[in-house]
Amino acid sequence: MGVCSLAVALSDCRQIAGVSELQSASAACASCMTASCGDEEGACRESTGCSERLDCELACSPDDVSCRTGCAESEVGAAIGPVDACAETRCSAPCAHACGDLLPITPPASAQACAACVSQQCCDVASACGASAECRAGIECARAASVPDAIETCQVALHPTGTAASTALTQCVKEDCDEECAFGNDWSCLGAVAPPPATTSTIQGTLVVLNGSAQSDGVPGLQVRACYITDEACSSPETPSMTTDASGSVTLMLPTQSQSGLAGFLGYFEVTDPKGQYLTAIAIPGFPLTQTGFSQSFIVISLADAQTLAQAVHRSYDPTTGSLIVTATDCAYETTPGATYKLDDTGPETLLVYPAYGLPSLTTTKTDATGVAIVAFLPPGAGTVTASNDQKQITSKSPFFTRANAVTLLLAPPNQ
Repeated sequence: MGVCSLAVALSDCRQIAGVSELQSASAACASCMTASCGDEEGACRESTGCSERLDCELACSPDDVSCRTGCAESEVGAAIGPVDACAETRCSAPCAHACGDLLPITPPASAQACAACVSQQCCDVASACGASAECRAGIECARAASVPDAIETCQVALHPTGTAASTALTQCVKEDCDEECAFGNDWSCLGAVAPPPATTSTIQGTLVVLNGSAQSDGVPGLQVRACYITDEACSSPETPSMTTDASGSVTLMLPTQSQSGLAGFLGYFEVTDPKGQYLTAIAIPGFPLTQTGFSQSFIVISLADAQTLAQAVHRSYDPTTGSLIVTATDCAYETTPGATYKLDDTGPETLLVYPAYGLPSLTTTKTDATGVAIVAFLPPGAGTVTASNDQKQITSKSPFFTRANAVTLLLAPPNQ
């Protein structure tokens, strides 16, 4: 038990922290939190960075959105979630919190506009998330994360009971506040992408395989194994072959290694169909997996769907070539509209197309909200995809490889 663990000691803790000297603090809000949120505040003050974030929030007038969104620029992790949720549920009147007093993950420059839009368009779902300690904790954990599997792990594995509420908020922001919140266009991490090393020798996580034509449906009965990225034939798999269950899921134990300054699982997942209905999928996360509890989803494409896609661009499917489906994301791991791609190793028949209304288009020149491009008729072998955002900034350079009669699925989060 630390010096600030008990509610009775919190007034003294605030004196030490200097909060009582902050002229804009709301005495009524602070008093209510001392009386009603002592345990949560005590836990926050024992967590690195959380005390400073809380002091920043308490120094703002409760209705000063600009001040409070400025505090959210400090990424302190999950510990702030329970104390803020307590303030929302037990002290909503004296603290005058509106619409959950919650800021989605957004770059600092967009915080004010985002908060205003959320207040106008997403108040109900923001309030529901704001009142949930687990929803808040998941968002704050993700806000402090620096790699996609850490973001996923925060909300899916570490704080699962808040996932539904955070998903509802994300969906509302995506539909109604995408521009204001720079949804899919958070580039605040560029130039400072530094994946944390794995801290364990093995990483446990879940891979979910979905039907490419109905992406809410998991595909059972597929064989999945993990291989290092340099083992293109998967001749020495790092996991035994696992079979997807009724939901299309498998649980994997992945070994970690160090390479080129990175540490974690530096590999891909090979997905094959014993029945031959689906093409072999080579699923490349595009970043080192470092977090136990990760969850990754990838699609598989049937031969019939591959033939339909080829027909959409007035070609015939060629089983001697491979295909690539690449998806760009921003720093918050949201798919990127307006992205463009370049490949360094293509063949004379290779075709790069961007979808429009769900189908490949020969006239579209950049990604839609899905962040996806399809590269067909690739010669088997290795290459690199360079992704750029709509501001012409290079956001990622990602290695990949293809096989004949197979589809490579590549995520391309920022790595520059």
